[in-house]
Amino acid sequence: MNTSSASAITPPPAVRHPERGRRYSIEELRSLADGGDAWALCQVDQWELEFANVFSGTLSERCTDTGCEAYGEPVDTCYDGDGRPLDVDHGGWGHSVTWARAA
Repeated sequence: MNTSSASAITPPPAVRHPERGRRYSIEELRSLADGGDAWALCQVDQWELEFANVFSGTLSERCTDTGCEAYGEPVDTCYDGDGRPLDVDHGGWGHSVTWARAA
């Protein structure tokens, strides 16, 4: 019986655990979380909860798409670099603005 092939299988690398007192960047935390570190995964989740509002809109405009079931409701319109509308964000969902390009 040849057992050399069984010994050639290497175990997966050990998950790196956080070092006490060290401050991690979000990139480092995501890398640790991707590697299976539960502590880092919790830290990434917490970071996303705390800073998600930085990227949220104000819903200060109104949906002008007459074909939208939420027509007239508050939205944020996202624009490209040339000022053309890209999509409409209703807060929890959104849609494209092909209706604006056709006009």
